[in-house]
Amino acid sequence: MAERMNSKFDKYWGMFENLNMLLVIAVVLDPRYKMKYVNFILGKSYDSLSGRLKSDLVVGVLNHLYDRYDSLLEASNDDIGGDTSTMSEAGDAWQSQWEKHLEE
Repeated sequence: MAERMNSKFDKYWGMFENLNMLLVIAVVLDPRYKMKYVNFILGKSYDSLSGRLKSDLVVGVLNHLYDRYDSLLEASNDDIGGDTSTMSEAGDAWQSQWEKHLEE
């Protein structure tokens, strides 16, 4: 059982080159850790230059994901066009319903 657990650990967390970047992104998005934690772990796990390069790779992936999201958001806003106040009012209505739900 320990060997199977170790092989799964190595598969998901072993070598940085084999690491699923979504696992690192999840750590960055976790409010307890953020990018500072990833920088710390990479700095401890690798020499300073390698750790910095790997941190830069993570930041590059995050920037790429954000740019992709932003372009999709702009495209959807272009499709909507015209009056965005209706969207804002609908968002406000959802927000107030959400707050009411949380209070209950």
